[in-house]
Amino acid sequence: MKFFGLLALVIVNMMVNLGCSEQVNTPKSESALQMEMTYTKACSDGKCPCDSPLGPIVDGGTALAYDTNQVACGATCETRAVTLVCKNGKFDRDTKPLSFSCQVSACKACTVGNNQVPHGFTVQMFNSNSVACGKSCDDNKRALVCKDGKLQGSLAGPSADGKDGVYSSASCLPQTCNCSIPDGGSMTAGGEMKFYKSSTGTCDIPCDDSKNMVKRTCAPVNGSSTTFAFSGDTSFSKSSCTERPTNLCGCTLPDTNKTALGHGKSKDIFGASAPYSCNTCDNIKITAYCDSGTLYDKPSTDSTRVVLSPSQLNSHKSLSCDPGLTPDCTINNICVADKTSKTLYGKTPLTCADNPSDSQALFSCANKALLQNGVAYNATTDIYKNSWQVSAPSNSCVGCALPWGGSVGVGSTVSMYKSSGNSSNSCGTGCKQIQMKCLADGSFDSGDASVNLDYKNNKSNYTQTCNNTCSQEGGGAPPRFCLLPWQNSFVSADALIPMWKKKTVYYGDSCQNYFRLGRCMLSTGTFDAGFQYIYKSCTELPFQGVRIDNVSPKFVTSAGGTITLTGAGFAAGMQVAIGKTTCSNVSVSSATQLTCTAPANSSLDSYDVLVTVGTKKAISPSGLSYYGGQCTGGPGQTVFKYTGSNQTFTVPAGCKSITITAWGAGGGGRQISVSGGFIGQVGGAGGFAKGTLAVTPGASYTVVVGGGGYGGYFSGSSGGGYAGVFSSTSIAAANAVIIAGGGGGAGDPTGCNKGGTGGEGGGATGGTHGTCSGTGGSQSAGGTGGASAKAGESLKGASIGSSVAGYAGAGTGNSYTSGGAGGGGYFGGGAGSEVTGLAGSGGGGSGYLSPSITNGTTTTGNGRMPPQTSDSKYQFGIGMGGNDPTGGTGSSTGGNGMIVISY
Repeated sequence: MKFFGLLALVIVNMMVNLGCSEQVNTPKSESALQMEMTYTKACSDGKCPCDSPLGPIVDGGTALAYDTNQVACGATCETRAVTLVCKNGKFDRDTKPLSFSCQVSACKACTVGNNQVPHGFTVQMFNSNSVACGKSCDDNKRALVCKDGKLQGSLAGPSADGKDGVYSSASCLPQTCNCSIPDGGSMTAGGEMKFYKSSTGTCDIPCDDSKNMVKRTCAPVNGSSTTFAFSGDTSFSKSSCTERPTNLCGCTLPDTNKTALGHGKSKDIFGASAPYSCNTCDNIKITAYCDSGTLYDKPSTDSTRVVLSPSQLNSHKSLSCDPGLTPDCTINNICVADKTSKTLYGKTPLTCADNPSDSQALFSCANKALLQNGVAYNATTDIYKNSWQVSAPSNSCVGCALPWGGSVGVGSTVSMYKSSGNSSNSCGTGCKQIQMKCLADGSFDSGDASVNLDYKNNKSNYTQTCNNTCSQEGGGAPPRFCLLPWQNSFVSADALIPMWKKKTVYYGDSCQNYFRLGRCMLSTGTFDAGFQYIYKSCTELPFQGVRIDNVSPKFVTSAGGTITLTGAGFAAGMQVAIGKTTCSNVSVSSATQLTCTAPANSSLDSYDVLVTVGTKKAISPSGLSYYGGQCTGGPGQTVFKYTGSNQTFTVPAGCKSITITAWGAGGGGRQISVSGGFIGQVGGAGGFAKGTLAVTPGASYTVVVGGGGYGGYFSGSSGGGYAGVFSSTSIAAANAVIIAGGGGGAGDPTGCNKGGTGGEGGGATGGTHGTCSGTGGSQSAGGTGGASAKAGESLKGASIGSSVAGYAGAGTGNSYTSGGAGGGGYFGGGAGSEVTGLAGSGGGGSGYLSPSITNGTTTTGNGRMPPQTSDSKYQFGIGMGGNDPTGGTGSSTGGNGMIVISY
């Protein structure tokens, strides 16, 4: 290139020198002159070099040129080369469309997802990013090469089928093989799940019973690799099942512990825990069969079965019977019931001269202690111990026939009464008692020949009893004997006879509570014990079978502790279960005591545990023991009474639930003086609410216990305050957990509809009494007021004569004809009318159960009496409406409320 530049400069200079001779020539260098001379000489010889970007090409020389200055990726410049020949300063072809240089363009990379594949590299591509269940992605892949930014079959070009573009997915996954669940959802192949024939369990067939549940597996259909379904019986098609509530299936037995009996189960129940009155356990037993919550006398397979009556259940309260504990006595296999007596005869057979009474003895029993004629029985000296019998033996003699039927043996003495021939003796004739002895010839002898003759001729006048119309001396001879209530026989006047009011008493009761020693009164011929004492004996029904009286300790926090059971009927080999968990290491030390190791059972939480011993299922009394209990310190309860201030309950450690029992306060009573006398009305009773709440240990709740309403005289009676528990220290309806409404205050007894009793608190709607009275609060609004009276508000009863409203309405009216204030509640009751002559009572406040309460109930009172007074936690006076004393001017205050939280 430098050469061509220099040559051009030389030519230009020459042309300037030729055209401008007047210009002064500059001196030339030696090298320039030499080049000029060489070029001039070549051209003068006709061999000028060719000018090119590559430099001068000598005449006859060649140079490479290209028909393009750039070729595509993968091509070569050699294929586009042209050879030029220099001929005397010119190439043999035109160089204008040619380029003396050529370069290959860079190859582009291919983009696959987020990655770059260099030119010439191979990558596996798929025609889909997934394939059906059971298929292989390998059946849908192709190896493609990156060629200048495009994927194709090879560097040479696309595949023959032209489908390289279809393979555009860089990855592929087979779809999961699964089965559709009929009720919704799916399960992966190989998975197993429960299927139910019915989505609801029954008493007879629980959800997981084999008749209702099978396990089915998600598996291929007929060996298919793409079609899957659940194996097994398709009639089991439900994926879930809800158990029938146990309270709709099980029954409650009549024993004192109210033992639960499962549906379809049966249990023997006894009239006592031991045989009594010479019965056996079977004699005092009935079998109870539980069917869907009802106790029957026969199993469900027997069409003649009937429901056990209340009287049957009331008389059979023992779940076991132990014949070894009977209090009765025996002599020669003859039973003598406890606290009774029985005449037995010892000598048999009798000779003609023997009298049965000669070997007769009165045996009595006192809790297995046998007495003979009032002294302790001595078997070693009893010559008749193996021959005692109930009926009097007869001797070999003919004996004597009695006028009224039957006969007696020879030698027997019989008391006969000589009457006047009528059914009863007239006053003044009296009854003559004659002792007659049976002679060997079959005749009676009185020792008086005239009497013997009279008896022979007038036997019908000689009777076994004597009826005398006279009962007092002076009007005739008084009776001299008394008829025994239990048999057709008599005792003489002043005789003392053991008598009982009841024939049998249950285990735990005593016959002594119904015993009297009756005296035969000469003046009346009757016993002084009274007409209710009609039994000659009384039997205490014994306990039989297996009984659990106590479990100690009451609370075991973890497995491994030793517990001791005391009771009756224990024997070696017994199995003990606490709930559904076996108690290990059972050791029976005696028939009344055994020990075992407490099991681990975290599911028992905090409730009474049923103790089962062997197959007899002896049931322990309630509240005996807790195992794996939720509360660290064991079960307990806290009682909250009215203090005038809010109180706090903190959940004990470990407790997960609490039970809240609440009574609202009663409204105040009312009385006024009218025409010198007093009339009154009672305040409404507080309501009742109870339920279980899931809690967190350490959580705090605010407890509000309302006070009873004040009684009114010149002013209206106040309403009773509600009793409630709140989840926050802020006392607001939104924070209420449970509320028992308070009762309304009494109205004017002389007013509209006589004022009316105050409306009762509690329930979904508080009570209302009288057309002029305030109505009870509901679940959404306070009760309306009577004429000119205020309505109740949220958590407040309406007041009388004042804008002040606390947890209950205040009775501050300044007229003796003012109405009663409303009771407090979730929504308070309205106030009674304040119009003179129309003053009504206050309405009751409503109760409330939040959605977080389970097993909840809220109940209104009845008049001035609160609900559930039979509850073991109730204390007398709580929640009662104020009364209406009429002996003075003071009217009574209603009973305060109360809340008991147990855990």
